[in-house]
Amino acid sequence: MVKRNSNGRAAGLLSVIRRGIRHAALRRGIFIGRVTAPGAPNTPEAHLSYLLSALGINCVLDVGAHKGEFCAMLRELGYTGPIRSFEPVAAHFERLQARMAGDAQWRGFQIALGTEDRDAEIHVTRSSTFASFLGPSDYGNRQFHDDLESERDERVPVRRLDGIWDECMTGIEHPVVLLKIDTQGMDLEVVRGAGDRLAAVSAIQTEVSLKPIYSGMTTGLADSLGQLKAMGFEPTAFAPVSRDPVDHLRLIEMDCMLIRVAPGASPAAGVTPVA
Repeated sequence: MVKRNSNGRAAGLLSVIRRGIRHAALRRGIFIGRVTAPGAPNTPEAHLSYLLSALGINCVLDVGAHKGEFCAMLRELGYTGPIRSFEPVAAHFERLQARMAGDAQWRGFQIALGTEDRDAEIHVTRSSTFASFLGPSDYGNRQFHDDLESERDERVPVRRLDGIWDECMTGIEHPVVLLKIDTQGMDLEVVRGAGDRLAAVSAIQTEVSLKPIYSGMTTGLADSLGQLKAMGFEPTAFAPVSRDPVDHLRLIEMDCMLIRVAPGASPAAGVTPVA
C-alpha cells in the first residue's frame, strides 16, 4: 500500500515536470508532445504556432482584441512580427494600450470593423467579454442573464477593413495575414468588409456558434463555414470556447481556424510543411 502511494506521488511529480517542460518549450515556439499526423500538433496553441510558421504569417490582425489576451499568447508562442489590434470599447482599449507598451511591432486602433463606415452603439456588458453591438437572445438571457446585462452603451466608430488596410500594412512588404476575429456575433461582417484585400489573408480564426447567445448573430457554424468556403477558406482546427453553464457539456461556441486553399486543391496543398 505504501509502495503504491509512493509510486503515485512520483508519477504525479513527473507529470508536473513534463507539463512545465512542455509549457517552457511552447513559449519558445517549440512543440513537445503527440501529433495526430506529421506536422499537425493536436493542441490549439501548438497548431497555431505550427500554422504561423507553415504559412509564413508576417502580420496578425486582431479584431475584437478586448484587453490583448490573444496577442499576448502569440508573443508567448514566439511570434515576433507585426500585430494590429482593433478594440472599440474605451476601457478595454486602455488596458490594451498598457499591454502594447514597449512592443514596437504591436499597434492598436480604437475602432470596430464591419461592412460600412459608420458610428454605432455597442453594449458594454457586466462581463466585459460579452460586449456586442447585438442584444441578447432568449437563450443568452436564460443562461447568461447577469453577464449579458448591459451597463452602458458607447458610441464607437465602425470602419471597413479595406478602407484602413494601407495604414495597417505600412512597412510590411507582401503581407501574409492571419485575420483573428472575435466580435461577439458579427465576425462575418468583418470578413465582408475586407473586400478585395481578403486576397492577402492566408488564415482566419473566427468564433462560430452552436447556440446563439445574441439576437441576430451571423456566426452560426453551418453558415460561417459555408460562406467562408465560398470565399476560398477551409477549416484546419476547432477549439471549444464555451459550454452550456447548466451541464458544462454542450458546446456553445468554438474557435475555428481556416486556411486559404487554391481552387481545386486539397487543404494540404495550401500549406508548406515544416521541416
